[in-house]
Amino acid sequence: MSIKDKRDNSIRKILDAAMEIFASVGFAGARMDEIARLASVNKAMIYYRIGNKKTLYAEVIHDIFGGIAEMISEKIKSQQTPEEKLRIYLKNILSINKVHPYLPRFMLWELASGGENFPEIAAQDLAQVIALLMKIIKEGVEKGVFMNINPFIPHMMAVGAMVFCRASEPIREKYQTIHQDLSDLEHHSPGDEAAIIEELIIKALKQPEP
Repeated sequence: MSIKDKRDNSIRKILDAAMEIFASVGFAGARMDEIARLASVNKAMIYYRIGNKKTLYAEVIHDIFGGIAEMISEKIKSQQTPEEKLRIYLKNILSINKVHPYLPRFMLWELASGGENFPEIAAQDLAQVIALLMKIIKEGVEKGVFMNINPFIPHMMAVGAMVFCRASEPIREKYQTIHQDLSDLEHHSPGDEAAIIEELIIKALKQPEP
């Protein structure tokens, strides 16, 4: 039985605290003592209920990405066209940041390390997500709607855009002190940004009009 199957409130608190710490200082800088303090649990409980830091790190990532492919697959069953299915896919991928606000910084740390600590279970989760997108794009290609493209590219267009939008907020908040005219760029809400990214990706994948 996986940790996700036997989760309770204590596990939830540990995973949330671990995400915040990993996002703040990365895997190498994270300390189990600090995670235990933030989760208001004994450090021994983390080792007993989850495992060491590497196991905890893997569970934090799996907690975010595990089951996403199944969830999206269920949601697109009622959709008739490849474009409608792609929109459902993008909306769900782009909404992950709302549920996990520390995800952008977390992902930047992981990218900076070259995926040194990226666990196998997370790679399996990602593979399922990309396989689903590949299926959607393949259907679109067969129906003459989408260009034939590596599904990893539009996936990373979505994830990368939202990660950098969220992670760059502290820098963009300084725009007004640099140049007053740039303050007009900051009127979009996170929902607006997700909608814009979705439209751009849809347009990029569509076959050009004859």
